Amino acid sequence: MPVPGKADRMNGKRIRVVLVIDGFWMALGGAEHQVMRLARELTPLDIDVTILARQVRRGLPAEEQIDGLRVCRLPLLGVSPFSKLKGTIPAARWLIRNKDNYDIVHCRGHNPFEWSAMPANMLTRKPYIVQLPNPYFEGYTFPEELHRYQTGRRMSCRAGIMRKVLRPGLRLVRLRYLRRSGVVVAISPEVKQALSARNIKHVVEIPNGVDTRKFCPVDAGPRLELRRRLEEQPETQLYIFSSRLSVEKNVRTLLEAWEIFARRRPPGEVKLLILGGSDGQTFSVEAYCRELVRRRNIAAVAFKGFVDNVRDYLQAADVFVHPSLREGLSNAVLEAISCGLPVIAASGTPGNSSMIDDKRSGWLFDPHRVEDLTACLERTARDYDMRRSMGREARKIAVTKFDLSMVAGKMAELYHEIAGAGRARAAGPNLKRKVKS
Repeated sequence: MPVPGKADRMNGKRIRVVLVIDGFWMALGGAEHQVMRLARELTPLDIDVTILARQVRRGLPAEEQIDGLRVCRLPLLGVSPFSKLKGTIPAARWLIRNKDNYDIVHCRGHNPFEWSAMPANMLTRKPYIVQLPNPYFEGYTFPEELHRYQTGRRMSCRAGIMRKVLRPGLRLVRLRYLRRSGVVVAISPEVKQALSARNIKHVVEIPNGVDTRKFCPVDAGPRLELRRRLEEQPETQLYIFSSRLSVEKNVRTLLEAWEIFARRRPPGEVKLLILGGSDGQTFSVEAYCRELVRRRNIAAVAFKGFVDNVRDYLQAADVFVHPSLREGLSNAVLEAISCGLPVIAASGTPGNSSMIDDKRSGWLFDPHRVEDLTACLERTARDYDMRRSMGREARKIAVTKFDLSMVAGKMAELYHEIAGAGRARAAGPNLKRKVKS
């Protein structure tokens, strides 16, 4: 795909992109951070980004500028699991009314809110692309069995029935939404493989990116200073978990493994810091996890909640632990490897094998076996030199495969090619012949 040259830039041919995402600021998940960082990198590449999002809480303005980025929010339509579905029509209406103010719609996800690009495309003929964050596009909800295992509670009867009734229809809409898109961006090989299995061919692979200049390793001196500011002991081995405390993150397995591991270590030798919270997640396990630690008196665990200085914790830490059962390409893991941390992560979870070279830059373990995770924790505690060597390998992977500036360049190329095709042709299936897979 051609990169826009100087002549295009001198002629002022900037591409205007509306990036549709379910929630944005102050919902501070990995997707929101990824969008913000990518938008900043795209600005010098002749791309103007507007964010279209759903209100996720009261009090957020309908429109604002965040670090020079225009953010438009649609009215709050409740906080139930079905509020995303309710937002589809208002989002489509916004896209139709504002059709003269953008060239491309970029849908970051496959939730009902992002489906708004499909009916808008039928009327405006403006092309849309879908960035698929995981290979679970045919599913609609996370299995009730896992929720029950992690929390000991069942979903409400009404919610369970509604999901079973809606799931077949929603699966068909999702597949239609993907097949009508100009291009599907797969963020990992696993996502591309899942799309191929459903005979979706118009796919390009562009991963999530990480700012390797910001998230970088630090020397011993700055590291000790970070420990002091974070009120952590310099001799303690710090293990970090950073994510939302929702059911798919598999925090219960981490805590059960940590209970066994910490019991075998002298007091003060190891500590687990849990960064993040539930923030009203439908499948939250935050209260359950806190109660589990209190009831079992699990040693050396600290819940830090949401923090705005994740980088400081990563640069001060020794090991990153990511037992999540369901991911696309985890931003948390990308930030950890960019900071030169060895990562212990779940095998079989999409994207992990792309980011972690097993036994060279980290460890992959069976996320359903507490004893496997415990064994990985034990290995990291025994060998300082091995941790340092693995951290260096992890950093190399981040720089060579996931650097944000490289990712932004690939996305800008895709936008320019689609916009060029869109000026001459209608959106949808015609574009599939124009964009290389």
